[in-house]
Amino acid sequence: MVAGALVGVIVAGALTLMSNGTEQFDAGSVFGFFAVLLMLPGIGLGAVAALVIDRRSVRRAGTAVVESVPEDESGHAGA
Repeated sequence: MVAGALVGVIVAGALTLMSNGTEQFDAGSVFGFFAVLLMLPGIGLGAVAALVIDRRSVRRAGTAVVESVPEDESGHAGA
């Protein structure tokens, strides 16, 4: 989700540099508007990507069986 927010901020910076400034808004306020506007969808896309990656990893997960090995009198595990 953080990566999606960072992508949103980067796109906001690019849009700010490409936009023609107006007398009513300076570059900082245009950047802030675009950053807030684009971070929200970026966070959403990052969350969806995380869910897809998690779902794929669950399908590939295996099951492990762990058994206890008794120790001998010296404290070492027996083989």
